[in-house]
Amino acid sequence: MGSTTPAARQYLSLFKYVAGKLLEYQDGWDQLKRIYTFTTSLGVANYQLPGDFLRMLTGTQWGVTNQIPLAGPLSNAQLAFQTYGVNISSPYAGYQINGAQGYTFSTGAYTYLQKSAGYFQISPAGQDNTTQYAIAYVSRNYVWPQNWAPATAYVLGNIRSGINNIYYCVTSGTSGSARLTGSSGTISDGTAEWVPYFEPYPVTADTDFVILDDELFIEGLRWAWYEAKQQFQSAQTYDAKWRSSVRSALGRQNGATVVSAAYDINGSIDWPNTPVGSWPGTGGV
Repeated sequence: MGSTTPAARQYLSLFKYVAGKLLEYQDGWDQLKRIYTFTTSLGVANYQLPGDFLRMLTGTQWGVTNQIPLAGPLSNAQLAFQTYGVNISSPYAGYQINGAQGYTFSTGAYTYLQKSAGYFQISPAGQDNTTQYAIAYVSRNYVWPQNWAPATAYVLGNIRSGINNIYYCVTSGTSGSARLTGSSGTISDGTAEWVPYFEPYPVTADTDFVILDDELFIEGLRWAWYEAKQQFQSAQTYDAKWRSSVRSALGRQNGATVVSAAYDINGSIDWPNTPVGSWPGTGGV
């Protein structure tokens, strides 16, 4: 990361380009899935999304306190009815994702101070100051900082990788023996303290690592390099290899694709339920 040569800058740019293409896959990647929790405030409907938010995992929004799922995402008409019309009694609520997709800068404990410009809107608004909700989402942080280490001195502002999350040091001290874990609150670690880090994490140091498969970036960089050099025949060859690597990686985490003609009672779409005997060729109409 310390190199400023044109070649190094080009490789870094191509690396980010390949990463952007990988982030476009809607059904991937398990490594990027995160849980974010927030507590309601009385009368408040809008809650800022985490800074590394890329997109929501629909159907994963639940009330931690009341153990009731949030309905949504609501259409504009549904949200208006839920907010201003005849409303069902709480604790039943719905949600929408609103706001810009970029970032807003604000003062806070973190180094980069980048917060998501988008927000999670619930309706009806918060009924108290204690109800907690959890949302699952895809993080844009495909690069993580170096791993946390035991019995190591850390200072305020250090950022390290733990179990399923990135963590930011809020109290200087020496780490303990157990690896960092947890998705909310302050985590005690020896004499140091950490909080989960939900901001964008840029490629910062040579000790950073990608949490997706290495081969996705190796094959992707070959394709992107030849494409950038306008050697399109070679680029086409490496593009095919890269896409094969992507399919293999998705297959390893998701298993074989299963196609079913049956009605899925857990689906979010109400497909028509065709009565028995109504299929063409079976005597039906």
